[in-house]
Amino acid sequence: MVAMNELLTTCLEEADEDDLIEGAACDAQDVEEDLRRWHPEDYVVAIVGHRGSGKTALMARCLLFGLAQGIPVYTNLELYPEKCGLHKGHQALTLEHLLTFDETLNKAIIGIDELGTWIERMRAVSTTNILLSKFFQLFIRKRGLRIFFTNQSPRLPALIAEQVDLRIEGYDMFYSEWGREAGLAKGTTFHYIATDISGIFTGRPGTSWQWGLRKANRLWPLFDSYQMFDPYQWAKHTRLIGGETIVDLDTGEIYGADEKPMRIAQSQVKQYNLLLSKLFRDWARTGFLETARQYRAILHESPDHLTLSVDRLRNTITRLTGKKRKQFEQDYNELRSIASLGKVAKFSMGLDIIEVAKPIAEGAT
Repeated sequence: MVAMNELLTTCLEEADEDDLIEGAACDAQDVEEDLRRWHPEDYVVAIVGHRGSGKTALMARCLLFGLAQGIPVYTNLELYPEKCGLHKGHQALTLEHLLTFDETLNKAIIGIDELGTWIERMRAVSTTNILLSKFFQLFIRKRGLRIFFTNQSPRLPALIAEQVDLRIEGYDMFYSEWGREAGLAKGTTFHYIATDISGIFTGRPGTSWQWGLRKANRLWPLFDSYQMFDPYQWAKHTRLIGGETIVDLDTGEIYGADEKPMRIAQSQVKQYNLLLSKLFRDWARTGFLETARQYRAILHESPDHLTLSVDRLRNTITRLTGKKRKQFEQDYNELRSIASLGKVAKFSMGLDIIEVAKPIAEGAT
C-alpha cells in the first residue's frame, strides 16, 4: 500500500515552464543516467532521392562509422571496410533475419539499400508488405536497432513511413547551376536536407536542417551498390543437415523447426489476402470503387494499395439516393470497420484517410 501511495504522488499539477523545469531538475537526480541520453539508441533513418543523389554514399558512411565503433552491422550493401583499415566486417542481411525476427540483430545497425526493390521482391509472400512492416513495427523499439534505408521514391508504404524518425533527402550539386559554373565533378559533392520526423533528435518534430558532403569520391572504393546481397539467398539452399524437423500430419509438409515463425507469418498473410480478395470482389459487384472514383474519393491508387478520403466518401453518400445509397453506405461502414482493426486497412492522418491494401493475384511475383 505504501508503494502504491508513493506511485500515486507522481506530480500532476498546473505549472509554467520555469516552475516545471525547476521541480523536474530536482527529480532528475533520482533517474538513471541512460534516460539522459540526447540521442536514442534505436531509430529509423530514411534516405531518399533520385538515382545518383548520394543516398548510398551517405548510408555506407554511416554503416562504416558503426563498424568503426564496434557495433554489429547487417546490410544488403557490399562494403569493403578493410580498405579503410577496419578489420571487422559486416554481415549479409537477408529476409530470413527479418521474417524470423533473428535475435542476432540485437543492438545492431541495419542498412537496406534500395528498400523499394526489397518491397517489390516481397510481393510474392506478402500483401502490401505486411511482413516487412511488422518487422519495423515490432522489432526496432524492442531490440535497440538503428536502421538506415535508401529509397528512390520519397513516398513510402504508410506502415513503414510511420516508423521513420529522420528523413534525409539528397541532391548532387553537380546538377545545380552554380555547381556547373564551379566545375564540380558528378557524384563528389552532395547537399542533404534532414527532417526530424518524430522529434527524438531535436526535441521538436518537423525541425529541418541542411548539411553537405564533400569529397564523396573517397567513399566510392568502400562500397559497391551494384553488388547487393540477394535477400532470398538463404532460401536457395536445398540441403538440410541436423536441426529439429516438423512433420505436419494435417498437410503432409516436412520442414525445419526454425521455419515455423515464418510459416505462421505467411499463413497470416494468406488469410489477409483471402479477406482482401473477397472484399474487392464484393466491391466490384456493388460498384463501390467505381462510385468512389466517380466522386473523386480515391486520392491515390498504386498497384498494391488505395488511399481514400473519409470526407469525400461521406459526401458521396449524401449525393446518392435509393438502393445505391444504401449499398454504398453499407460498403463504407464495412471499410471503416476493417480499417479500425489496422490489419489490411487502416486510418491515417487521424481519421481523415483510409489506406487499404490490394490483394495479390495468385501466382504473382
